[in-house]
Amino acid sequence: LHHELQLLPADERVTARWRNAAEQRREDLQKLMSLQELYQTATDFSLYHIVLVIADTSSSVQEKEVRTSAWISIFFPPAASPYSSSELGHAPAAWQHGLFPLLMLRRCPSFLSRDVCASPTPVLTAVSQDELQQRATRLLSEMATALRDSSAMWDVRCIATLLEYCNCLWFQSVGSAALAGDGAESQASAHASLPTASGEAEEGRPRSTTDPQRAARSWVALTVLLQRPFHFTLGDVVKFYAAMLEQLPSWLKDLQGMLPADPSRRRPALSEDDVYVHLGEVVLAVLDQWVTQVEGGRADERSVEDFANAWPSVEGVLSRLRSRLLEVEGEAVRVVAQRLLKDLRRSEAAGR
Repeated sequence: LHHELQLLPADERVTARWRNAAEQRREDLQKLMSLQELYQTATDFSLYHIVLVIADTSSSVQEKEVRTSAWISIFFPPAASPYSSSELGHAPAAWQHGLFPLLMLRRCPSFLSRDVCASPTPVLTAVSQDELQQRATRLLSEMATALRDSSAMWDVRCIATLLEYCNCLWFQSVGSAALAGDGAESQASAHASLPTASGEAEEGRPRSTTDPQRAARSWVALTVLLQRPFHFTLGDVVKFYAAMLEQLPSWLKDLQGMLPADPSRRRPALSEDDVYVHLGEVVLAVLDQWVTQVEGGRADERSVEDFANAWPSVEGVLSRLRSRLLEVEGEAVRVVAQRLLKDLRRSEAAGR
């Protein structure tokens, strides 16, 4: 917390009122403070990654009420927060960075690591497709060190749905900026996954899938959920995403209802169809990985048996996915849905 309040005054983009407030509060930290006081300080400066750690430590904080709002506020902080685009003295060089200000406008690569930067890092001016993935996986990795694996803060339903919503939002935003024109063809390309630099497994990246272009969208399912503290199997991931698709209207409405106002008006409005098609891409990527693992001999006998037993349920998931993809509206989304339907048929044949 002391380091965060040290970063703010050193960042010339942050307005004077936030810099002065951070200096004053940092002086207050020189004396002994209660967890409740530290919690309030972290909340006042929208440092919600620290709020989660304090909530995990304190018995006086209502965990269930805090965890959902805190996770959402890490990615979508209140408009009145130090790194918010509307609060900064200078507009971000790339407006997309303003979508997730704590991750992308805050000028320090680490979040909770002791390996902190002594002064603010350079301002980012370029946007990359995997930027959200890199920042989010770094955050989660450091959170996994700070929080107990059994912590109530690790609400997998809240975290996974939030990450996938952000993932879909990021691809819509970065894709729309990289493409010329406003036609359906350009918008459809914004939905499409772009290839990773290589098919090799890298830290923070999904392992290669049958379709490398889909890997860029699958990092939540094929990296985050397979690692600490969740330790999902691929079968677990398929079941989890089947439920996520089934319950999409409910959780999407709840999540969007909790998002703060967007003063910049740059945040794309995601429809249910947008998110469904995005999740359909992810499900097919997971199935590609699972089939490849079983066919390639990298799975033990128990894993092969588990796959065979799970396949009837998977076929049900694919059947529901097919029906829903046929119902999507909007020319741009339909173009992507048609491609997914072809890939879905290939996944069915491969699984059998």
